[in-house]
Amino acid sequence: MDKKLFLLPGLDGTGTLFDPLLRELPTKCVLEVISYPTDQPQTFEQHVEHVAERLPKHTPIILLAESFSGPVAIEILSSGEFQIERVIFVATFVKSPQPTILGVAKHLPLSSLLQLNLPSVLVRYYCFGKKATETQIELFKKNVGKVAPEVLAQRLKILATVDLTNKLKDIKVPCCYIQAKNDKLVSSGAVTDFEKGIKKLRVHRINGPHLILQAEPKACAEVICQEVT
Repeated sequence: MDKKLFLLPGLDGTGTLFDPLLRELPTKCVLEVISYPTDQPQTFEQHVEHVAERLPKHTPIILLAESFSGPVAIEILSSGEFQIERVIFVATFVKSPQPTILGVAKHLPLSSLLQLNLPSVLVRYYCFGKKATETQIELFKKNVGKVAPEVLAQRLKILATVDLTNKLKDIKVPCCYIQAKNDKLVSSGAVTDFEKGIKKLRVHRINGPHLILQAEPKACAEVICQEVT
């Protein structure tokens, strides 16, 4: 692989949750994780700008966009400013994955609620699945705890209203979608949206929870290597 693979993280934005995947990818892969700020709330447009400022404009690149970053990658693609040769979407969406729940949540005092300790039972059920170890769960909670509650609250509000469906038709580069077959946060309908909008799309379905890159890093690494070589 001679092209650089940029990894865009999920809701926490730290990028450290990619570590299990990075350990499975070949050492010859040229990788860079782009993290989002952990202490300053940003609009959706600011997230896009944050990524754009860190991408080279005159070098062929590949993007991997996990969950929250799916819409960010779509917006980056639609700008036409970069030599993006392929995008790997992972357990993500083009429009709000839970419009009813998130629509209600955006009116709640999210910053205060997110200061509370995440119940392990919810992390297991929604993020990692039944096979999750206590170590995985605690590391996840510790990682999320590094992000200011108001930052997470702002990202959840973004998820409540995001909809880039009309931009999918403009994507001409080959793409793939890694679907977590046991995803409790992003429904299978999200994949359908991508299939309808992107002509050059391959879907890889892997048994596992929403955090599929963390729960099944080896299987995901195999798909990624297949797509980028």
